[in-house]
Amino acid sequence: MVGRKRQQLEARAAERAQLSPASTKGSRLKEFLETEKQKVTQRLEQLKQKRSDISSPTRRNAMMENQLGKRDLYKIALSLREANKISQLLKKNMTFSREDYLEDDKLATAIKVTNTELGLCTFWDVPKFEDRLAQMRDLYQNDCESSADDEVFNDPSESWLPEAPTTPSTPRSPLGNSFNKSPFRQFLLSGNSSVTSPRSFKDDTCSCPSHLTGTALAKMCESVTLTFVENIQDSYLEESMADKIVKCSQAIKKSVVYLIDSNSSQDKESETNEEETQCCLLKLATNIQTLSSHCTVWANMYVKEQRHSRVIQDLTTKLKEHVKVMGNHVVRFFQGWGNDIDSLICDSGSKIVDCVLTVCKLTGEMSLATDMNIISFEQLNCEEADKNELSPDVCHAFLAGCDLLVDKSLQGPIKTLEEWECKAQNLADLSNNNLSLGEIPQHIEELVSSMKILFSTCQELQVDMDTSVRESYGGIPLQFYSVSYKRSQGLIHHISNLWENVQILLNSAEPLIKGQTIDCRKLCRYSDLIQRDISKLVLVSSKDNFKMDSSSSDSDSSVLSELQMQKLEYAAKDVHLSAGCLIQKAEKLLRNDKISGTPRGKRLLPPSPDKAVNSPLSNKFKLDTCSWG
Repeated sequence: MVGRKRQQLEARAAERAQLSPASTKGSRLKEFLETEKQKVTQRLEQLKQKRSDISSPTRRNAMMENQLGKRDLYKIALSLREANKISQLLKKNMTFSREDYLEDDKLATAIKVTNTELGLCTFWDVPKFEDRLAQMRDLYQNDCESSADDEVFNDPSESWLPEAPTTPSTPRSPLGNSFNKSPFRQFLLSGNSSVTSPRSFKDDTCSCPSHLTGTALAKMCESVTLTFVENIQDSYLEESMADKIVKCSQAIKKSVVYLIDSNSSQDKESETNEEETQCCLLKLATNIQTLSSHCTVWANMYVKEQRHSRVIQDLTTKLKEHVKVMGNHVVRFFQGWGNDIDSLICDSGSKIVDCVLTVCKLTGEMSLATDMNIISFEQLNCEEADKNELSPDVCHAFLAGCDLLVDKSLQGPIKTLEEWECKAQNLADLSNNNLSLGEIPQHIEELVSSMKILFSTCQELQVDMDTSVRESYGGIPLQFYSVSYKRSQGLIHHISNLWENVQILLNSAEPLIKGQTIDCRKLCRYSDLIQRDISKLVLVSSKDNFKMDSSSSDSDSSVLSELQMQKLEYAAKDVHLSAGCLIQKAEKLLRNDKISGTPRGKRLLPPSPDKAVNSPLSNKFKLDTCSWG
C-alpha cells in the first residue's frame, strides 16, 4: 500500500517537472548547442578541405599568380606616377593612366597615353610602357636635351585617336568599357608593333579607298612625275648636294602649307581640290624620301673628312637625325589627314615646317664647312626665276647656319689669340736681355693684340648682321643671299689664313728673342702675308653693286652697313699698322746685322714666286686700303 502510493507521487512529480518553464529552457539550450556543434563541424570540414586544396600544386600556383598579379598592378601604379612626374618636369603635354579590360574572363591592363594639348590618345602595352619609362628616366637623369621631337613621346608607329571627353552622362567604367570597344584592343592583345588605321576596321574588304585605284592613281603619279621632270633644268647636273637639299626642303614646306590651308578651306570637299590634295600628299611622300637620299649621299661624300673633322662629323650626324625627325612628323601628319584629326594635322604640320628650317640651317653650316658652291641663290637673281624659287624664310635659315659656323670659327681663334697674347707679353719681357732686337718684341705683342680685336670685331658684326637681317626680313633683296654666302666663304678662308700666319710668326719670333737665332726673315715674310690677308678680308665685306629692291637703280651697298664697315676697317687698320711696323724693324735689323750664310748683297727669298717682300706697302695694297685714309 505504501509502495504504490510512492510510485504515484513520483509519477506526478515527473509530470509537473516536464511542464515547468525551466525544463523548456533547458531543451532549447540543448537544441542551440546541437546546432552550434553542427556548424563547428561543418567549418572544420571546410578548413580541412581548404588545407587539402592548398597542399595541392595546382591550387598553390593559382594563388601565387593571383598575388603576382596584385604586385604587378601595384608596380604599374608606381610607374604611372613616376611617368607623369617626369612628363611634367620635362614640360610634356602627356599623361599616363591605366586602362583595364576583360580578356577571356580575365582582367588585362593597358596604358593609355593622352596628349592633353591636342586632345588625342593612344594605347601602349605594359612592356612598351616599361621600355619608354626607362628612356624617360634617361632623359631626365642625364639632363639630355629634350625637345618636342623626342621619339619617346612621338613614335611614328603609333596611331592617335581623338580623346573621348568624360561627362556625367557618360561615366567612365572602371573596367574601361570604351577601350573594349576600340579597334586597338586587338592590336594591344596581339602585341603587334604596327598600328592599323581605324578605317581598316570599317571596311575590311578594301585596303585603300576606291578613288585611289586605277585611272585616278595613274593620273596622280603622272602629275607628280611631270612636276619632277619640269624641275630638271640645264643647271640640274651642276647643282651641289646642298642645292638639292634646300630645294627639296622648300618643296616639302610648300606641300605642307598647301595641305594645311586646304584642310581649313571651305571647298575641301570639291572634286578638283580633292585631286590636287591627293597629288600634294603623294609629292610630300616622295620629297621626304628624296631628301633622305640626298642627305645620305652627302654624308657619304665626306666619310674621310668626318674622321679628321669633328665639325663635319657633328653636322652630318645632326642632319640625318633631323631628317629622321621630319619623317616621323610626316607620318603623324598622314595619320591626322587619314583620320580627319585637325589638331594632329596642324601640330605635325607646324613641326614639319620647323624641321625644314632646321635642316636648311644645318645645310648652310655644312655647305660653308665644305666650301661648297651654291647656285640656287644665283638663280634667284635671274629675271626668269623658277616658279619653285626658294622662299625668304628658307634662304634666311640657310644664311643663319652660315653665320653660326662663322661664329664658331671665330670662337676658337679668339681664345687661342688670348693665350698667344700672354705668350707675346712673356717674350717681350725676355727681350730686355737682348737689346739688339729693339722694338720688335713690342710690335709682335701689338700685332697679336690687334689681331684678337679684329677677330672679336668680326664676331660682333656677324651677330649684328644676322639680327639686322631678321628685323628687315620682308625687305631683303634677292641678291643679298648670294653676296652674303660668298662673303661668309671668304671670311672663313681669310680668318683661317690669318690665324695660321700669326701662329707661324709667333713660333718664329720665339727663338729669335731667346737668342737661339738671328734670322728674322720669317718675321718679314709672314707679316707681309698678314697684311695681304687683311686686305682681302676687308675687300670681301666691302661694297658690292646690286639692287636694294626692284624699284631702285644700282647703288653702292654692302652686306654690312656703313657703321659696321667702319668698325671693321678700323680694326683691320690697326693690324696692318702693327704688321707694317714689324716689317720695318725687322728689315732694319737685317740691314745692320750680318746673317751667317747670307751675303750682304743677296736678295731675300720672296713669299711666293710672283710676290716680293722688299716693299711692305705694295701699290695694290695701297689701292685696296685707300679708303682707310
